[in-house]
Amino acid sequence: MIGEFIKFLKANHSISKVITDPSPDNPRAIRCYEKVGFNRVGEIKTPNGKAILMEYEV
Repeated sequence: MIGEFIKFLKANHSISKVITDPSPDNPRAIRCYEKVGFNRVGEIKTPNGKAILMEYEV
């Protein structure tokens, strides 16, 4: 599903970057994002606790 979303974004030239922030307690989500090309760029604090900041350059 994320792969299809990335394909859609590549077709839409007005979008250059996608950012997500999965919980560090969710390694399955992190691996899923990494498999489609997201990179870890840091850690952030959210209202729900710490999160891994990840980005994908379209």
